[in-house]
Amino acid sequence: MSEFLPQESEALIRQCYPDLIKLWQNRSRPRIASALEICRIEGDSITIAVPDEVQQSELHQAKAEIERDIFELTGGVRPSLMVIIRFVEQKYRPVTLEQKYQHLAELNPNLVKLHKMLDLTI
Repeated sequence: MSEFLPQESEALIRQCYPDLIKLWQNRSRPRIASALEICRIEGDSITIAVPDEVQQSELHQAKAEIERDIFELTGGVRPSLMVIIRFVEQKYRPVTLEQKYQHLAELNPNLVKLHKMLDLTI
């Protein structure tokens, strides 16, 4: 893809990457700037992990611009940018009122005392 060896490309990209993030912050695009922070750089390939389809779409729309910025910042490295969705396991979320009460009571035992003291029903 570029006239640089993979090790040279990787070193140049790693060197300019903080400047790339600052550039996108200065463009008032904080979501893209924060998404750029979670990446893996291997040779001239950059893999960015995002939590959802919305950020993936935003990065795909800005992909050509990001690649051009890297090309300019590195002095000629033509990067290959890939965006993947990183699934995050969600914690248990109570659904019913009783489940919510039990969950909150586990977090704060004083809630049980308050419940008994005020003679509340759920």
